[in-house]
Amino acid sequence: MTISQNKSSALDIENHLRRCDEVFIPNLASYINIEVYAEKLFKSATRYEIWKSYNLISLLAGYSNYSQNVFYISNISVEKEFISKSYGKKLIEYLIQEIKLSGLNSIELEVFKKNRRAINFYFKNNFKVISQTANKLRLKLIV
Repeated sequence: MTISQNKSSALDIENHLRRCDEVFIPNLASYINIEVYAEKLFKSATRYEIWKSYNLISLLAGYSNYSQNVFYISNISVEKEFISKSYGKKLIEYLIQEIKLSGLNSIELEVFKKNRRAINFYFKNNFKVISQTANKLRLKLIV
């Protein structure tokens, strides 16, 4: 398993997100246009990727905000058959190392409150709740 950076095309990202759609709670396609989102991630996000053969199987994508010293995770996804392989954890660990080198000091993200599996994953990786709305938690990790 190796992690690459920004290797994927917009189509790779789109296909991956469609394969992950049912893993998201709620389903990703229920609140976002996957094709448009994939194009946005391709053009603007920093992406950390795990591949199997020629298929993108795990993706962490986000944006650096140097004025606030934070990397904001927009997406983290692992295809269903690979969830038990700790790929999400490996991507977070890789991101932490990259963050330390960049001079940023924290990672933030939002997660739906309904997505207990994701919330538990973030708590196991030392993220803390910093705010919430009726439907989402905002989490932060100081690195």
